[in-house]
Amino acid sequence: MKLTADLDEVVKALNDNQVVAFPTETSYGFLGNATKQVVIQKILDIKGRSFDNPLSVLVRDEEQAQKLVDFDSRTQGLFDHFLPGPLTIIARTQKEIRGVSKNGTLALRISSKPEIDSIFKEIDFPLTATSANLSGKKDLYSHDEVVRTYKTRAFKPDLVYQGGEVEERKPSTIVDVSQQKMKLVRQGEIDFTEIQRIDR
Repeated sequence: MKLTADLDEVVKALNDNQVVAFPTETSYGFLGNATKQVVIQKILDIKGRSFDNPLSVLVRDEEQAQKLVDFDSRTQGLFDHFLPGPLTIIARTQKEIRGVSKNGTLALRISSKPEIDSIFKEIDFPLTATSANLSGKKDLYSHDEVVRTYKTRAFKPDLVYQGGEVEERKPSTIVDVSQQKMKLVRQGEIDFTEIQRIDR
């Protein structure tokens, strides 16, 4: 488990199929190539999480999202109004990815964090977007907390980005648009009633 403050080193690690603990808008998360089974397995091992609880995905932009999930007018509207931002959309997947998709669906969002946007300019694959906590434990809000949590564990991230402390805030709102009626999965920073207005 190595520490770095260099974004170029983060990009290299991701291209080498490594797992990076990185600050997101809401807490520290694990970034990795979301299309590689070896990376997905590594993250699940680190978190102590099963394949039955799939990882969500960060995409660079709408174009990359369209290669992963079905895009209808409702999905388009949510992207146009709320992304980048704290909204995760569960949609019908175009391709099953074990550990990421489940029952024909996949959860994705676009980060509003400039550093993640910078990373996406250097890579050509979607990233995992799961939180960096151990499964069932509290979220981690600094690189020091990540190091303390994993330093004595058998499975740990390959790289920890020294991004300081993340201000604690509500997680992303999660909505499921894979069925005819949109469903709220988790109420987060964006109020569901605001999202429902787009669906009318």
